[in-house]
Amino acid sequence: MSLTVLCCVSTLLLVLNLAPEALCTVDADLRVALTSTSSGITINTKLRTLFVSQLFLNRVLRYDNYDSLTATSPPSVVFGRADMTGTLSNQGQDYPSANTLSAPRGIWVDDRDTLWVADRYNSRVLWWNNASFSATNSSADGVLGHLVFTSNVSALAPDGLNQPCGLSVSGTTLWVADQGHSR
Repeated sequence: MSLTVLCCVSTLLLVLNLAPEALCTVDADLRVALTSTSSGITINTKLRTLFVSQLFLNRVLRYDNYDSLTATSPPSVVFGRADMTGTLSNQGQDYPSANTLSAPRGIWVDDRDTLWVADRYNSRVLWWNNASFSATNSSADGVLGHLVFTSNVSALAPDGLNQPCGLSVSGTTLWVADQGHSR
């Protein structure tokens, strides 16, 4: 079972069974991840993993075993970056690749532990299978909105995207909010 919270820290504190003042004593990386830069939060309740997308840092963080998060808990894994440093879109490359992000917005982890990420400025949706076991800087397993990972040109076509900003999975159906195409 998955739970998704979009930028709602108070709800996240409730889900994680933390008092509001706990946010003041949380590790700086986790505090930043949960507040000003977060654009999406999703939890795999079965595997106890927490994922946080960070729009302006161009990355998604994973925290393992969220039941044991403490004030010094660093992220376990970062998606879209080679490490925790740097903030450049697509890791400073001119074009995206299977392991880069540009303003990840909506995220969702489904019951099969597939992490879905709305990669807004690359006009695509990426997915990672077995996301709770993926390594830092791992390549996505698939892309929607483009035929290849290295394109970021939006396309007004049934299978094209332009700044996807949210997504959800219901059973085997993926729903994507395509902001640039108003659909």
